[in-house]
Amino acid sequence: MTTSDLAGTPDPRALAAAMSAGGLVATIQQSGNNNQATLSQQGLNSQALISQLGNDQQAFILQQGADLSAVITQAGYGNTASITQIGSANVALINQYGAYNSASIEQNGTGQQASITQHGNNQTAVVRQY
Repeated sequence: MTTSDLAGTPDPRALAAAMSAGGLVATIQQSGNNNQATLSQQGLNSQALISQLGNDQQAFILQQGADLSAVITQAGYGNTASITQIGSANVALINQYGAYNSASIEQNGTGQQASITQHGNNQTAVVRQY
């Protein structure tokens, strides 16, 4: 799993370890204005990260199978997020800090875990695990 500090900043050592392990790794980090990000992965030693800082934000991660993981951290304004994982050791995490919030996590099978943190404004959250 990619680790991060309390501000949601990913630990580069964890990302480097994931890359050298030969799995899939994808990272998107954006800073301001009309953010959007989409990330999709298929199979094996997954990972993912989307981190957006401010403005109209959205994000989406879809992963399909194997050791998976995922992180979405958005800081402020139009927030929305999503994570969909299908199967194996799963994990997911969404942090959003302020404005219109929303979130979602759906997972399908095996190790599953989930977490959603939203601090302020119009919040909504959904977690489904099967």
